Amino acid sequence: MMKRRLIWLFVVTVAVGGCEQLSPEMQLIHDAATALGGVEAVEQVATLRIEGSGNNFRLGQNPTPSAPLPRAAVESYIVEADLRNHRMRWEIASANFAGRVNTAVTAMDADVAFNVGQGGARRANARVARERHAEFYQHPLTLLQSALAETEEGMAGTMVGNLRQESGDDVVDVTTADGSELTVHFDAESRQVVRIASLAYNSNLGDVETATTFRDYADAGGLLLPGAITKTIDGQPVSFLRVSHTVGADIGDLAAPADVASAPEPDPPAANVADEELADGVWLLAGQSHHSVLVELPESAVLVEAPQHDTRTLAAIARARELVPDKPLSHVVNTHHHFDHSGGIRAAVAEGLTVITHETNRALFEELASRPHTLVADHLARQPAELMLETVAGDDTLELGEGRTTMQIFRMGDNPHADGALVVYLPTERMLIQADMFIPGVGGEFAETAAALLQAIEDRNLRVDQLVPIHGAVLPLSALEEAVEAGN
Repeated sequence: MMKRRLIWLFVVTVAVGGCEQLSPEMQLIHDAATALGGVEAVEQVATLRIEGSGNNFRLGQNPTPSAPLPRAAVESYIVEADLRNHRMRWEIASANFAGRVNTAVTAMDADVAFNVGQGGARRANARVARERHAEFYQHPLTLLQSALAETEEGMAGTMVGNLRQESGDDVVDVTTADGSELTVHFDAESRQVVRIASLAYNSNLGDVETATTFRDYADAGGLLLPGAITKTIDGQPVSFLRVSHTVGADIGDLAAPADVASAPEPDPPAANVADEELADGVWLLAGQSHHSVLVELPESAVLVEAPQHDTRTLAAIARARELVPDKPLSHVVNTHHHFDHSGGIRAAVAEGLTVITHETNRALFEELASRPHTLVADHLARQPAELMLETVAGDDTLELGEGRTTMQIFRMGDNPHADGALVVYLPTERMLIQADMFIPGVGGEFAETAAALLQAIEDRNLRVDQLVPIHGAVLPLSALEEAVEAGN
């Protein structure tokens, strides 16, 4: 986590012996601009286009919390920047978890952030705008031009200070005129910018450092610009790209549409929980892409899955307590650690629920429960509580309830998607609750997990009539059998 000193060195020039002497920090900025091709050349760039391809790495989607992140091909990476008007547009075409290529278009126009989809452009919230401001500066050219422009015009908006050495690099902290705070690393010999970092917010991890590193500088329209860019979150690589630059590119008008620029900041999305009673004392809490399942036991009620984020999970918890008002909601079962399935765990902890997960997730969940959320105070930050954690060891079975009303929780065999994934078996109702093991119509690795799921059902001699998914519709076991036989 980056630490900032409270004392800053303001960007100033001082007349000494008839010459302008720069502060050590600004001398470093000038040296870096010279390394790119010259101060004047850097200042004159009005537009920039970056094109490339490479790989994304899916944060929070690895097979185990300690395993390498799975990669997805980035077929096309295009960034256009209007440096004069502080505008930027990102267009990234990358493969999703099923191998299909999706294109995401995002943009920023000064303090307005917006996303472009099939329904047109829609404004994003202020936090997203702040983070895109910082991303605008996470490039050597935009960072240096901003610092030089503020300096040469005699403005005190940009602050550069805390010159130091770290791991052989010269390092300064920069606060731009619009409030973006960045830490910039320069190669001690070449003076090239090698790393730019800033703070951002992740709903699972809380306060995180996002950083961009640069190497393989090459000529681009008379400037030396990086040919390889790596982006990280808290040190974990989330993308690696090989890129080329076009300086002075024809990028068109990157201004936000008038209706978007004038639109108010959007309200946070609301959760929709639609409950369906599947059997006596068993409810599917659906309504959106990720479901939860409520199971009533003799002495308490248990929620299976706290997905996505605070808003979704808190709505599911509230509905669960309405459906079973006379018994405590005691536990939440986490099917696997992937961030879209564990994003509500902190909310569940704040609400006093004991978390059940596989033992491979213990260290991760202890870390998630303790991480700071100061940039955005989530439910646990506002309502602190101690993590109560129960783990399922190996292939053991954890059983809750008694008599005819029981639930069995166990790891469902080897799983390339998430090795410590748990399922919940309700023997009386002959139901099996599962997540990301069988998703009808989705091939790729899910064909393999579907086959493993069916094999495990047979090996354990489970009597299953219905598969209750965290994604999609409730299906009979025959649907899984037919999918495995067809190889998808």
